[in-house]
Amino acid sequence: MDVGDFEIASDGGVKVAVIAERKTWGDLVGSISSNHLQEQMSRMIEKCKATGARPMLIIECDRVASWVGRSGGLGNKYIDCVLMKYSLEGVSVVRTRDVEHTRDVVMWIKKRCDAGKLPSFAPTLNVTSAAGQTYRKKDYAGSAWCNMLTAINGVSKAKAKSIELKFGSARALMKHLECTEKLGIKGIAKGTEGAISKALLG
Repeated sequence: MDVGDFEIASDGGVKVAVIAERKTWGDLVGSISSNHLQEQMSRMIEKCKATGARPMLIIECDRVASWVGRSGGLGNKYIDCVLMKYSLEGVSVVRTRDVEHTRDVVMWIKKRCDAGKLPSFAPTLNVTSAAGQTYRKKDYAGSAWCNMLTAINGVSKAKAKSIELKFGSARALMKHLECTEKLGIKGIAKGTEGAISKALLG
């Protein structure tokens, strides 16, 4: 498949209801570090916008990692914040124990689709602030890695863009942080630098 690992369709394949990407914990960590996950999810979300299918990210892991600690060089808190950000933006993030559990979950979703209970994806959702200003998803367009950085406390969209322009990838940023927390970017204070280091390195 060009997008996702598999699709779940209604009975007879009349309509694709779900497009899913499946990751083990190790796959997830590696794909976040290399920016591959962001590229995969961006393509999947675009296809879901066009087809009306629901985007789903399935994470296979037999434990829930504490925010204290690291996995494959990334802070566990940062990994969880990446997943929560996708969830808040309309992607169904599903955690399973192992491949057998994943199979059971997929079969349950398939039965619901066959029964006509089809999930949908509505990327045009608008949110109105108390001041009456409307924000649309397209107002937050940008690279997925840049968007992920905004999950870190104190990192605005503009600051995330500055970090992205200077370092290019999460891997390059982590390599720099292993030597020093100082980013050398105007407008990013010492406290925010520390929060970024803690989120990525633990």
